[in-house]
Amino acid sequence: MINPKSNPPAASRIFFEEMMFVAYSMITTAKATQKAAMTEMALLGDSKMPH
Repeated sequence: MINPKSNPPAASRIFFEEMMFVAYSMITTAKATQKAAMTEMALLGDSKMPH
């Protein structure tokens, strides 16, 4: 009998790594989307303002 505390099963370790990857991907996507939205708003604002 293996002690689960000292040696976690591979399945749970893979699951944990996948969850971390998904969370990181979501954060990265959110930041990229926010940056793109801010850039778009800035471009729209520049086009509406008389130069």
